[in-house]
Amino acid sequence: MGGFSALHWLIVLTIVGGLVWLVAFRSRGKSISSSTAHGSLGKSSPASADSRLRKLNELRAQGLINESEYQKQRASIIAGV
Repeated sequence: MGGFSALHWLIVLTIVGGLVWLVAFRSRGKSISSSTAHGSLGKSSPASADSRLRKLNELRAQGLINESEYQKQRASIIAGV
């Protein structure tokens, strides 16, 4: 009665594995939603370049896009003005 049996370990490992999968799935969902937001930055009207640049800065500050993605989208926004 004192130790964990194989069944107990199987249950514990299943729960831990499920939690790891859930965390990985949620973080993957965030990167997908950030890439969707990132892709829509270049499709706004030229009049909103200032707001698009602000949103782009927010995405970079939050770590949702990297520096090269930031520079590429920034150049695209500025070229559309």
